[in-house]
Amino acid sequence: MRLFAGISYALSFVIATWVGLHLLRMAARTHKVPELGIGLTVFTLGFGTAGMLGGELVAAGGRIILGQLLAIGGLLLVAIGSIGFYVAMRQIYRPGSAWATAAVALGSTLMIGAFVARLVEGGVPTPWDPTPANACFLLGRFAVYAWAAIESYRYFALLRRRLAIGIADPVVMLQILFWAIAATGIALSVSTITVGTFALGVRPATWPAGVGVVAFLAITSAGAIWCSFMPPSWFPRLAERFEGNAAQRPVDVSGGAKGRQI
Repeated sequence: MRLFAGISYALSFVIATWVGLHLLRMAARTHKVPELGIGLTVFTLGFGTAGMLGGELVAAGGRIILGQLLAIGGLLLVAIGSIGFYVAMRQIYRPGSAWATAAVALGSTLMIGAFVARLVEGGVPTPWDPTPANACFLLGRFAVYAWAAIESYRYFALLRRRLAIGIADPVVMLQILFWAIAATGIALSVSTITVGTFALGVRPATWPAGVGVVAFLAITSAGAIWCSFMPPSWFPRLAERFEGNAAQRPVDVSGGAKGRQI
């Protein structure tokens, strides 16, 4: 299980860094909030997680100060990425919405407050600390990924209805689906850590099943992120299959939310 987890985390780190840099370079050219927000989110997933996990291992080896600095740096990156994701979700799916603006403000405040509280706690912060500050930090992360998953599945359903009458791009529709899968995987990963920490009172060393679940979700989410933002060569063929299946079904397009350019 440890070997699988190690390989999974290593591949996830490479994919997240690669895709994150791609999106950040795109944001530098376009100067658009969605690319910047999602780019920060994906990029910090790799380095933030590596910092927190690496900090714990380094501290366990006796280098407490270095481990603490690595863990705090990872925690900060994850907080920045989560705040950027809140902003991006509002910009992409709910521009001008008062409740989405409030959600961004609340989520950002929660992440900042939880990060500061974790610093006040002292020691080497890890995702498995059973403290109120960590609970708030995990809640803030779960909320934004759950929001992204719900909005993405909703938008995918809308595009699928439109695809049936030939007014949607099947590749874009499939990219939205894979992004929904990625967000779902990350939300479930955060949930698994939360359950293990606060409900079961375990840590990774004593919970191999939980480690396996998180590792599986990590590589699944990373693969979905790659397909969503840097589609491989076979992606259009898969989209064509979706297009053919959608065209064969009678679809009611009278309802549904109004589409937006993404």
